[in-house]
Amino acid sequence: MNLYQKIVEQQTELICRFKPDGTLTYVNKAYCDYFNKRREDLVGHSFMPLIPAEDQPILNASLASITPENPVTVVQHRVILDDGSTRWQEWTDTFLYDDDGNFIEGQAVGRDITGRRAIEDELWQANNTLNSFFDVTPMMMLIVDFDDNVLRINDHFNEVLGYSDVNVDDFVLAAITKPEDLPLIREVWDNLRTVSTSYSLEFSLIAKDGTLKETEWRFASDLQERKVFCVGRDVTIRNQRLRQKRIHDAQFRQIVNTIPDAIVYAKPDRTISLVNEGFTNLFGYDPKEVYGETTQFMYADPERYYQTGKREFSGNAKKRYAPSTIEFRRKNGETFSGETIGVSVVDEAGETIGLLGISRDITARIQMETELHELNRSLELRVEQRTEEIQTLVHKITHDFRAPIRAVNNYLTFLEEDCADSLDAQALGYMAAIQENANYMGRLVQDLLTYSKVRHTRDYTFAPIDLNALVRNVVLRTDANELGRVEVPETLPNVHGNAQLIEQALVNLIDNATKYVSSGKTPEITITIEETATHWGICVSDKGIGIPEQHLGKIFGMFERLHAQNEYDGTGIGLTIVHSVAEVHGGHVDVTSTVGAGSTFKFYIKKDLITHEQSN
Repeated sequence: MNLYQKIVEQQTELICRFKPDGTLTYVNKAYCDYFNKRREDLVGHSFMPLIPAEDQPILNASLASITPENPVTVVQHRVILDDGSTRWQEWTDTFLYDDDGNFIEGQAVGRDITGRRAIEDELWQANNTLNSFFDVTPMMMLIVDFDDNVLRINDHFNEVLGYSDVNVDDFVLAAITKPEDLPLIREVWDNLRTVSTSYSLEFSLIAKDGTLKETEWRFASDLQERKVFCVGRDVTIRNQRLRQKRIHDAQFRQIVNTIPDAIVYAKPDRTISLVNEGFTNLFGYDPKEVYGETTQFMYADPERYYQTGKREFSGNAKKRYAPSTIEFRRKNGETFSGETIGVSVVDEAGETIGLLGISRDITARIQMETELHELNRSLELRVEQRTEEIQTLVHKITHDFRAPIRAVNNYLTFLEEDCADSLDAQALGYMAAIQENANYMGRLVQDLLTYSKVRHTRDYTFAPIDLNALVRNVVLRTDANELGRVEVPETLPNVHGNAQLIEQALVNLIDNATKYVSSGKTPEITITIEETATHWGICVSDKGIGIPEQHLGKIFGMFERLHAQNEYDGTGIGLTIVHSVAEVHGGHVDVTSTVGAGSTFKFYIKKDLITHEQSN
């Protein structure tokens, strides 16, 4: 073995020689070891079976490209080992030609590149993934070298700015950048060239249509590759909304600060995050002193603070709370009464995320209300006193009037008994007129006394009333059955009220029904009951002379009479008493009437009456 052969045998690379048909004429030890074959099993045999069928065209194409002028080629392909596994190899093939240019023998030097190919495959896959991400990401992406040359632009960048098929060789980023932003970008760019770091920056780019696109960018530099990787997004709409929000927030704060009441917004943990100027004016605290603090310092009574928290920050909190009065404490220690309205702030799921409280100082109002209450009570006492005085006066007047009326009636009786035979017809007529007027005067005094009692008595007692018994008793007391016909339902309900007053009202209504009929006509009276959700209505209908429509509104007035005394007897107080009795019972009186056909009076009393003592 000569020196050349020794050197070849000691090489770690795979070395072989082969004929034009691929038959091996020589292989070194490294070749044999690699394929785990003896030299005699390789020499004299073609190497093509060692190569997978799908890779053989690659090798053949590479060998066919060799010419006497270019006798060397490099090719990569797989080989099949003795155990059936495959490995990657890289071969440098050199062809030897004779003087006539005929290929006589080839020599090849190879090495295993399986590991390198795996790394290259991984790099290719990573690069392919990066390229896919670069193309499909909804972010704007650029790769720029340190000489400001744009190396790559993704599709989303073009979509945002309205460009298409941009030639990176002609693209200059500064040309589409808002001029006012260039100095800041240049400063960041200079830093990226010297330090491997990253920056965040916002600036505006000029779109193809001339509009400005506000963009947000993240820059990262690679000093070894001398590249800057740029990732950005269009924040035009976001910034517009932020500006609108700032405007709305400013407007909201201006509106809130113009409200003189104290406004406090607290989070679910009851810490304060917003107050207005009205709060500062009312409580004396600067906003910075209370932000992040709970609202407990506002309360004069700690127990009230905890009670309010249980009510307004519980799981079943309401959205709005009725006004409540709370004793508050100012920064200087003074306490005051505040009227507070609370409104829960909830999220889309209905969960409470805070509470907005609006408070005002009502100390002066409470003092005024107290004084007004005391004044009203004083006036009520004075009214009661005056009422008692009026009742006493009425009783005295009626008593004083009754005495001379009784005297007149007595003297008329004496005259009639002792002197009737000596009086002529004219004198007897005078006596009858005197008697009639004295009786009218007596009825008038009695009606005035009754009206006074109804109007000025304050402590009526209301109790259950059997209307069946009461109505039948009234019919018996009046001349209704003797003078005409009265229809009463077989069953009447029990009501709640003052039996004496209701009886008086019914007496007056039935008396009128029997009185106001045409001459020679028999009175016909019907009593019925109406029920509403809140009242009972006792209805008295007749078929009398009726009331003209223009007079219906005034018939309940004091001393209102539609007829002369010599036509229909009456004092003009009866319906006034009926109206007052209805008012005492929380009701009213309605009337419908047709001239010549009759009238219906509906006397309403409330169902849920309480006595004067109960109301206090």
